[in-house]
Amino acid sequence: MEKLLTPKAVTWHALKIAKKEFAIKFFVSFCSRALLMIIPILFSFAVDSISKGNFKNAYVMAILSIFVYLVFRLIDILNTYTWHKLYNKLYQVYTNIGLQNTYDNSVFSLSRISIGEYINIMNNDINTMGEFFGNLPTRIMRVIEFIIIFVYFFIINTYIGYAGVAVSLVVFAILYISSKKIESLNQIRAAELDKKSGVLHEILLCIKDIKGFNIFEPIRSRTIDATDNYVDALLTQRVVEDAYKFGIILLIEIFRLGLFIYGIYLISIGKMELAILLVIYNYYAQLIDNFSDFATINVNYRNLLVSQNRFNKILEYSRHDNNTTPQKHKYQGEITFKNILYGYKDKPTLKDVSFKIKPGTITCLVGDASSGKSGIIDLLLKLNRQHTGKILIDQTNIYDIQPEEYYNLIASVNNDPTFFNISIKDNLRMIEKDFEKIVKICQMLNIHEYIIKLQHGYDTILTPNGSNIDLNVKYLLGVARVLIKDAKIMIFDDIFTHLNTRDDETIFRILEKIKKTHTIIIFTKDTNILTKADQVIFLHQHEIMANSKHTTLIKTNKLYQDAIAK
Repeated sequence: MEKLLTPKAVTWHALKIAKKEFAIKFFVSFCSRALLMIIPILFSFAVDSISKGNFKNAYVMAILSIFVYLVFRLIDILNTYTWHKLYNKLYQVYTNIGLQNTYDNSVFSLSRISIGEYINIMNNDINTMGEFFGNLPTRIMRVIEFIIIFVYFFIINTYIGYAGVAVSLVVFAILYISSKKIESLNQIRAAELDKKSGVLHEILLCIKDIKGFNIFEPIRSRTIDATDNYVDALLTQRVVEDAYKFGIILLIEIFRLGLFIYGIYLISIGKMELAILLVIYNYYAQLIDNFSDFATINVNYRNLLVSQNRFNKILEYSRHDNNTTPQKHKYQGEITFKNILYGYKDKPTLKDVSFKIKPGTITCLVGDASSGKSGIIDLLLKLNRQHTGKILIDQTNIYDIQPEEYYNLIASVNNDPTFFNISIKDNLRMIEKDFEKIVKICQMLNIHEYIIKLQHGYDTILTPNGSNIDLNVKYLLGVARVLIKDAKIMIFDDIFTHLNTRDDETIFRILEKIKKTHTIIIFTKDTNILTKADQVIFLHQHEIMANSKHTTLIKTNKLYQDAIAK
């Protein structure tokens, strides 16, 4: 069975992993809020003692107030530290889940998410979720504190208790009414931020074209428009949030002053002491703080829902294959496609495709851009999944092989290799730690001398598209990664098109030496390569048209002749 994660399941998983940090944060929050409730009592009784001429008791209350306040501040510092510990743990867990589900997703599913949106999900939305649940222990304590204060009000005076409840109901009604509006505005703000991030990414990615075609002004205008739309959406969201928040605070503040006047009246008729009035007044200050926090919780909760929905875009199509073989097998590398239908059903990329590639051979696949050969790579790399049919490695369905084991079996280089923004050495050492082996492969490909002559040699930082090194070396580095990994199945996607004849021959000599223990697949129209291949599979209009030797196909198949000639 394939398990699809949900935001709720992810949240429980994250909180379970961070349970230690959550428990510590909860305890420290309890201590902090308890001390904060004691301080008004001590202060109020100090003032009351002064009014009664009991200065000795006033000194004691004042000294105790100072001591409790100092302890409160020390615990508050600890409270901040424990918040960061909890937040950091949650942020790390969410990030790890996001990365794993990105890896487990198909290319088609990920294509639904723009680059700007993905970056913001993995940064801003994870931050929103981490902050919300990082603040949860303190907010739980605020709710408990809220209840305790109202119970105290009812004990002191029934009318004060009922009045407080009435005001609270009005406040919560306002919060409820504002919820959907705030959530809607936050969705708009997030979408505008995605667009702005996407435009900024395009600038960095297309800077050569921007300069080459002298189109900076329209690009600048597009970026400014995206920025204006974002800041307008942000301003609208913040203004609405603050309007509701400040309206609530104003309502409670007016009520507190009215309550203070009522307290004076109760004192005048001998039904309340000054100390009690001061406690009530100070507690209402805390209630204002709590209501302000509840308004913030309302905003944060609506932001959380938006962030969880956005994070769910990474989760919802992620596949986790549980029916996997429990132990590793020694695969020979035979590949079988059986009646594969892949792509859109009404316009398939591969239509009822069947073929077999034997281990210990070099097989070339030939076809034009729309023939469906790219679909074979997608399926072999498990980037997407077929609608019908089976793909087997040594008679084992590829989806019955553990992912780690499967991806150790296969390595590929596409026709435009990309790299990580780290050094040449680190790019290659991600695949193989043995630097001597890396150097040996680079020497075999005749790029070692070029690399060591660079200013920083193997420590030269690569740009993602490899634009800061020789173009030929870029493609050979892509080939080097496949040879360094030394996987059982090697795929070369049209790489020979970009290389000169000398490099073609160098690579093919290496492949011929290692083919006995490997399955090598080359996508090419290069007749020098095709002539030497053990097998040629010809794709045309999404189907297998022929499967034979190049020398046979070139003599007998007109479509094949035309495909090679293009």
